[in-house]
Amino acid sequence: MKMPLSASRFRGRLAVKPAPKDSHDAAKFVKSTLARHMGLAFGLLPFACAPAYATNYVLTDIGIVSSAASNGGDVVGVNKNGVVAGHSEFFSPGPNLLANSFVWTPDSPNAATGSAHEIPDPAAFNFCLASGINDFSHVACFSEGFPKIWTGGTSFTNLPLLAATDLPTVSAINNLDGVVGTGFNGDFHALWWPSGALAPVILDSRSSVGNGLNNTGSFVGHVRDDDFVYHATAWAFVIFGVVQRRLNDEPNTFSDANAINDGGTSIGIVDRNHCADPNQCTFSFKPVAWLPDGTQTDLPLLFGNEGQPFGINTAGDIVGYSRVRYLFPNPHIGISAVLWHAGAVVDLNTVTTLPSGWNLQYAEAINDVGQIAGRAVDTNGSIHAFLLTPIPNKAPVAKCKAVVTSAGSVCTASASIDDGSYDPDSATVSVSQSPDNPYALGETLVLLTATDGEGAASYCRATVTVQDNTPPSATCPAATSASAGPSCKAAVPNVLGGVGATDNCSSAASLTKAQDVAAGTLVGLGTTPIKVTVTDAAFNGGVCSTAFTVVDTSGPTVSVSIAQPVLWTPSHELVNVGLSIAASDNCDAAPSAQTTVFSNEPDQPAGDADASFSPDARNIASGSLRVRAERLQAGNGRVYLVVAKSADNAGNASASCATVVVPHDQNAKSLAAVDALAVPAQAYCANHGGVAPTAYFAVGAGAVAGPKQ
Repeated sequence: MKMPLSASRFRGRLAVKPAPKDSHDAAKFVKSTLARHMGLAFGLLPFACAPAYATNYVLTDIGIVSSAASNGGDVVGVNKNGVVAGHSEFFSPGPNLLANSFVWTPDSPNAATGSAHEIPDPAAFNFCLASGINDFSHVACFSEGFPKIWTGGTSFTNLPLLAATDLPTVSAINNLDGVVGTGFNGDFHALWWPSGALAPVILDSRSSVGNGLNNTGSFVGHVRDDDFVYHATAWAFVIFGVVQRRLNDEPNTFSDANAINDGGTSIGIVDRNHCADPNQCTFSFKPVAWLPDGTQTDLPLLFGNEGQPFGINTAGDIVGYSRVRYLFPNPHIGISAVLWHAGAVVDLNTVTTLPSGWNLQYAEAINDVGQIAGRAVDTNGSIHAFLLTPIPNKAPVAKCKAVVTSAGSVCTASASIDDGSYDPDSATVSVSQSPDNPYALGETLVLLTATDGEGAASYCRATVTVQDNTPPSATCPAATSASAGPSCKAAVPNVLGGVGATDNCSSAASLTKAQDVAAGTLVGLGTTPIKVTVTDAAFNGGVCSTAFTVVDTSGPTVSVSIAQPVLWTPSHELVNVGLSIAASDNCDAAPSAQTTVFSNEPDQPAGDADASFSPDARNIASGSLRVRAERLQAGNGRVYLVVAKSADNAGNASASCATVVVPHDQNAKSLAAVDALAVPAQAYCANHGGVAPTAYFAVGAGAVAGPKQ
């Protein structure tokens, strides 16, 4: 585990002294070495494949590296093939115990199963304390005497010293067998050992520490500046030498850079308490990342107020830990190994199945396949080296179905062709369609994309068919009526002009209308329902209804004729005048007929014995009517007003009027006088529906008087 700002890394504030001459000679050698191996360096960069972030991992227990009472073991790296390097506090192997420095090799590249092998001591009374591993499984290590690179078996390569009395530390190794670390020649300096160099290159003449390097000539660590504060720093080797760039320049703020990937993104820590003197205040280190353009980004914490990143891969996935530390009132520390992916922090204890009582505390390294190596603590407090291997993400399964649906109010429809798309990893699947809703009338070929949380996608296609199944909306006019004609029927009107109609897909002008009882059809009395059907282009029919009523509003045709309209002599006899009544109706085959006789003189006028016979009309009916041949002696003649009324079944009534006169005498004046009475009486009766003038009396119902009956 990398512990920033610890005594193992910083050995006091010493004066900065010039670099020895042999460092500059080494720099010349490095220039040629770097140029010679540039092609190899670029060949090692994983441009083709980006690592796959996973949501589930297989946990491998590599073995115990420390006891509960110690913290002496560590995991220092995992290479592209899943080979893990580290060191243990134990000197002899035992059941699930790792000894000395070790490499754990998978059974096949990036497998979750494998076996651990001890790195042999380079010589008697010497050791190799692993500090980093590259993709060729070469391990950089501390050692008494010279720092070394273990290249397999019993083969070691010594790295030159900065000074004869130097006991340098090494921190990381790249794929060119370049190593970064820290040496001492009166002060501590960040060093780079290029492969095959005769002397290390001093990266910074100030008091400094080298922590990490990549495959493209960049290094990171920190520098103690004139303010006696340690600042995270990056160095880049260019053709003219080493260029330094301070990553964090906040005043009175300690910071450190731990690693850098081949894309130039660095990771490290910054004290957010801005504690310039650790004797006066407490550090609170927060994880950060520095992008290649120098932008500093705080990494989110899982919980608490402190954490640190240790490893970063080519894709920018970062691993480390997040913890909470309370000093008051009771000291308490909680730690979780974490992964920072796409700006979010993931607790690695939640992505795998853990043995009972285990806690993954520190994630130390991550490779480009996404495998994560680190340290865990078990229920007994023993420290285990672990490897998390991502379970390969399976692409979701896209399932489609053809959909037939009905158009809505604007002649479009929304539809989903998803037929239960799912993810084999039980992850959430989001689906999208192209083209998206809504869909127009007819057939549309739709592409469905099913995407899981990893960004993996699968596709299928299906047809969305939108049909017009909605009938037009039709509104009929109000019911109408008409009088029956001569045949007791009336013609059905054309109601289509009053029909209102709309449709979701067809224009109003394109709709066809039809009524089930055709206009002009003759229908009889009563109400005839009329159904109107409005049809759209898809032959959907909307219906509305109205009615047409034929009513009998015409009275019967009735006529009255008198065969003997003038009676003479005034003999008091009842004379059959030859009454003939004819009644007919357009709807009633036998209309009723009623006859009434009126007279301008009553049946028994007072004061005139000559006119005292009664009643003056008998047998009042067509063909049998008899009226009495008499008149008042003092009058101008008698007028009988014969009224025939007829009614049909609908209650319509008609009347016809005729007169019979009895003149006073036979001279022309008397005849004209009685006619002057009869003509207006008949006209009044005709104009008033069979009503007699006011001065007329109904006759025929009086008491029987006189012998002439």
